[in-house]
This record gives sequence, structure tokens and C-alpha cells, in this order.
Amino acid sequence: RWNGVSPSRVIGGLDFANLAEIRAGWLAHEQDLGAFLVYLTPERLAAPLPYTNTSGRAFAYPLWQQMAHVVNHGTHHRAELADMLTRAGQAVPPTDLLVYFDQMDRAG
Repeated sequence: RWNGVSPSRVIGGLDFANLAEIRAGWLAHEQDLGAFLVYLTPERLAAPLPYTNTSGRAFAYPLWQQMAHVVNHGTHHRAELADMLTRAGQAVPPTDLLVYFDQMDRAG
């Protein structure tokens, strides 16, 4: 969406045959996102960016709000997974962002 192309559907588990395909898809996504971030400007962040959701409904929000939404949405899904694991009697690993940054720093 941030490059002006609205997806017609949400990518799901059936789009990947195995964990290796998921990892490859994530790596490609990270590379695309890095390339996108290089060209951001304050003006582009502030400008309304129109898109159409997968139900066909049109929206327009400043890019910075759409980017903040991604972070918020990820937090929502982490909470859902933590709840599912807890209800299944499983230990929930730390979900704090600072713990993640510490782990990434140690991993090099």
C-alpha cells in the first residue's frame, strides 16, 4: 500500500508450503521495506496516502499514521498469541520490544 498498490487479499498460511518459504518471504519483505525507508521524507510521511482495503473500501491517511498502525497492529497480534499460549498452559516468552532489541544486539 505504501508504494501505491493495494493488495486484493491478505497473505496467509496457505501461501507458504513450509517454514523455509515463510523465512524467504520475510527476508524479501525486509529488503523491500529497507529500500522503501531510504526514500522517506517529512513531506511524504505527512501526505495523505490513499488505498483500498481487501474488502474494496477506500481510505486515505497520512503515511506516518499508516506506519504507526503497523506497529500497533503487531502489538495486538503479540497479545493474542500470548493469550493463546497461556490458555494452552504454555510459557510465554518475553514480548517486550526492549527485550527483543537486547537479544538482537547480543546476536550481532
